Amino acid sequence: MTPEHTTPEAHVTSGINALTREWLRRDPASPPAMLSAAGVWPLLAALSTASDETAAAELRSATGVPPADAAAAVGSLFDRLATMDGARAALGLWASPDLALDSDWLATLPAGLVGRLSGDPATDGATVDAWAATQTDGMIPRMPVDTSRPLDLILATAVSLRGRWREPFADSPWRFPSGPWRDLDCHGLTAVSTDLSALRVWPGRLSTLRVPTVEDLDVVLAIGPRDRPPGDVLASAVDSLADAPPVTGEDLAEGADAPGVDVRTVPDPEPDPAPRLSIVTVAFDVSADHDLTEEAGLFGLTELLRPDHFALTGLADRPCRLEQARQNGVARFSAAGFEAAAVTAMGAVAAGALLPRGTRREVTVSFGRPFGYLAVHRDSGLVLAAGWIDRPREWSFDD
Repeated sequence: MTPEHTTPEAHVTSGINALTREWLRRDPASPPAMLSAAGVWPLLAALSTASDETAAAELRSATGVPPADAAAAVGSLFDRLATMDGARAALGLWASPDLALDSDWLATLPAGLVGRLSGDPATDGATVDAWAATQTDGMIPRMPVDTSRPLDLILATAVSLRGRWREPFADSPWRFPSGPWRDLDCHGLTAVSTDLSALRVWPGRLSTLRVPTVEDLDVVLAIGPRDRPPGDVLASAVDSLADAPPVTGEDLAEGADAPGVDVRTVPDPEPDPAPRLSIVTVAFDVSADHDLTEEAGLFGLTELLRPDHFALTGLADRPCRLEQARQNGVARFSAAGFEAAAVTAMGAVAAGALLPRGTRREVTVSFGRPFGYLAVHRDSGLVLAAGWIDRPREWSFDD
């Protein structure tokens, strides 16, 4: 099957996951605490259908989808998120009153809000901020773009995720005996499971733990060797979603070369006990703001941002060029569940405008040093959010 005949669903998963992977690799030593390529990708794809030939080719490279297939792919993504328990997504579009939007281009977009900008920065800011807050249940209170600067069009997505763990963690003050967090009193989250298959290992390179929610969302925690760049660990975690691991927790023997994992034989009151997976991780509450124009090449925005070139020729009755592109995101991992949200916006300006004791094998995975996470649609493997945790949420003894 050639890329030209790939289904919209396949375009979505492969395109977003590839963009996630490359974004995480842009700063291997210090990847963001939160990013969502799933919020950026549909905007890039939608703009590709309204761009001139040069800009459309650049956007195709960034999204992995031909402009002719972009509308169907964007529609497929929003349809998937609409039926995904635990996810919510919305599209918003606002234009100045003197900009006549192209009806054919509008028809290619998923159903969403189409509003008008008044030209008053305070009024427009309040309008788009309210939309961002409403669509994310208050997790993102403001639209990322700056409405005090002249804009004729704002195109935005909001993606929010909420999941409750199938098996909640215990939450208690925790201090790791070694590593970079050894002096921190943090929210230590612990759990015990008999599902050792949730732990997947690529010896010497990567260990991942899949934590399922009651909803259609899983969170994958990823840890690599201490000397491996965090961005590489996270990029490998994205790739691992499509790979069968050489080893799972069921196969691990004592002394296994598995980052973050310890395997040992311990006493047990049962005569023939099942192996057990002990999990130790930390709560986190992180946020990140991204200026996408700083990575214009990654997102295929170089042509759209050229000040001397209005490459968006199919948006409206006048050609436009991109002026701003930003994303704000948050993610929270607690004993009860996971939630995350991202609002991504692009602003454009128009031209001119007790039994006998036995022993059991016990496998312990500990995320007691910086690690990565992916929020993943369980059925498709679509990565909806990702990030690197370099500091846990600290425990307050005053609570």
